[in-house]
Amino acid sequence: MDIQTQLTELLSNILSRPATDFNADTRLLGEMPDFDSMALMLLLTEVSQSFSLDVQDAGFDSETFYSVATLTDFIKKAKANA
Repeated sequence: MDIQTQLTELLSNILSRPATDFNADTRLLGEMPDFDSMALMLLLTEVSQSFSLDVQDAGFDSETFYSVATLTDFIKKAKANA
């Protein structure tokens, strides 16, 4: 399963929405009402576990969570540098 597919599954589970609601262009932070601080924290935990990333050292910022595509790109780069 590729990173974007895994990420959309995580978002689907956290936000209780169908995975089909998410694609690369889906905006997250500030655009999706149910993507609040709690959802963000849950996503960080799931990303850490699913992709074996240390989220404290990963350097996440608000731009990272702009869209599914920006988050996918960030995870790809973080995994490549791990």
